[in-house]
Amino acid sequence: MAPADGDFLGERSLRVLVVDDSSFMRTALRKIIECDPLMKVVGEAASGEDALTMVRTLRPHVVTMDIEMPGMGGIAAAKAIVSEFQGRLPVVIVSGQSASGSDRTVEALRCGANDFVSKASTLVNLDLGHLGTQLLPKLRYWAFSAAEKGPFLRNGSGSGSGSGTDEPSAPVRRMAQPSGVVDLVVIGVSTGGPATLPRLLRAMGEVSVPVVVAQHMPPDFTRSLAENLAYELDQTVVEGAIGQDALPNVITVLPGGRDTALRRSLHVAGAFTVRTASSASSVHPCIDSLFESATVCAKVPVAVVLTGMGADGSGGAATFHDRGLPVMVQDPATAIVPGMPEAVIAAGHATHILAVEEIGLRLARWTRDPRSINAPTDSHNEVIR
Repeated sequence: MAPADGDFLGERSLRVLVVDDSSFMRTALRKIIECDPLMKVVGEAASGEDALTMVRTLRPHVVTMDIEMPGMGGIAAAKAIVSEFQGRLPVVIVSGQSASGSDRTVEALRCGANDFVSKASTLVNLDLGHLGTQLLPKLRYWAFSAAEKGPFLRNGSGSGSGSGTDEPSAPVRRMAQPSGVVDLVVIGVSTGGPATLPRLLRAMGEVSVPVVVAQHMPPDFTRSLAENLAYELDQTVVEGAIGQDALPNVITVLPGGRDTALRRSLHVAGAFTVRTASSASSVHPCIDSLFESATVCAKVPVAVVLTGMGADGSGGAATFHDRGLPVMVQDPATAIVPGMPEAVIAAGHATHILAVEEIGLRLARWTRDPRSINAPTDSHNEVIR
């Protein structure tokens, strides 16, 4: 959690560098950002080259980065910043909603950018009100995170390592091992997902059951995510659609910007059909909706909660808890953003707290070989209370 206003900043501001080749957008972003009394735009860059020069001299806490710019574009600039500052300087992509914009945004996130917002809403291609609502809390979160770690507000002494979170204090329920071969894996993830999902899915390898992913993203971005995962993993990854079956041997990414759930397929053995759902959630697709439906339609489902802000997934994990089903949670200390894993742990619904690769290896055993379900683990990464 970010500290209360001014807890350690005193009279100092959270410093933001704005990077966009459009002078109109730079002015608009400055006005939006400086509506927050804790944030100050310390510089504006029109290219990636200018951005690299400015981050070295202006020492911002967070950078907003356009994608399409002449010369060095946003992806290359984000890569360079992440490499030079070893992840201590967060980069938030401010993206267009076009198909090419979503493709490039997902690529930037995979390359180390921390977060993104879209310049568009569902109604118009450029919606400054929507942009401000989405951008300010994310900038504040990432700027506070950088300020807590250093190097800028703490005389350059921050190491930038670790997540800054305490070890989970809630007990981990060990009895929730699968009662048979798992027939469905449901994964909930938000901020940091495009960089984290490939690690999990690569460790899991090809499995014989449907794997369904709810990644908080707007429409179109989930299509780009699915295509990127398919290319990177050399596996079958698709963006789901209403009425389409999530098939065995296939990773299905639920469509962005709307809530969906699952029901058992009436036509394909071992498959689950994507259907429309509704929720009061402010983020979509809602992970709780996916998890809750999984406990109804699958015999032996497993829930996985990965990096992300907020608490989506905690309510759905409670339904797994009530049925004695496994809830595998990424160790918050390894998460890009620990909020979602911490929420599940704090509620007492986590049965396993593991590094991402260990979750993948465990799922590989559970979905393939019934004899390995209760086999002891040789991992030293599992957190037991």
